[in-house]
Amino acid sequence: MKPATIEEQIRAIVRDELRAMLGPNIATYRSDGPLPPGVSRAWFAVLCKQLGVGRREGKVWIVAVDEWRTARAASKTPALRVVASDVERADAYLDAARARSTRGSR
Repeated sequence: MKPATIEEQIRAIVRDELRAMLGPNIATYRSDGPLPPGVSRAWFAVLCKQLGVGRREGKVWIVAVDEWRTARAASKTPALRVVASDVERADAYLDAARARSTRGSR
């Protein structure tokens, strides 16, 4: 058996890392199993109700991945973002508390 070349070894490592990053190839999200990235079990149940997706089997919510992604993309659930006024207000609170900012030098 011929030893693998360095290129083949690197490809195998990259392939394994990508599989680990992307997670398992799943067709459904479940509140007791694989959840969407960044969503807790409790929040998953709330969003299923709000979006009107999936089905409930007892205490477990089950939603097809494609259905979840489509509903989330169309939802008006705002994403969290930092706006300038919030940052300025936070700096004012830090100054009032005589705390220092960790956002670069001032």
